[in-house]
Amino acid sequence: MPADNLEICVLFNNMIDIAFENVKEFCGNGKQIIALKAETRPDFSFCCISFPIENEIKKAQNNVLYHSFAYKTLKNLAEKNGGKIETSLSDDRLAITTGWVINNFS
Repeated sequence: MPADNLEICVLFNNMIDIAFENVKEFCGNGKQIIALKAETRPDFSFCCISFPIENEIKKAQNNVLYHSFAYKTLKNLAEKNGGKIETSLSDDRLAITTGWVINNFS
């Protein structure tokens, strides 16, 4: 079943929450850049957020994957809507990417 507008809002809220919490915990109080990219194609949406991880990289990745309620919510929504979620780590940045079926939203 395609995602609705509320689920799209939950998607963005949870991705931003994950990024803010992890940057705060693993990068200290300095200024950091969080990148959020969203793209739609006919009946499908892609969203990626990436953020820096300066200290304890593996701990941060495990924190997101196994202890984050927001990540579990994203995973459940993606699976419910015919999509998937992936994480990747490169250049001291953690990225979360998801894609799923959407309705035409107004």
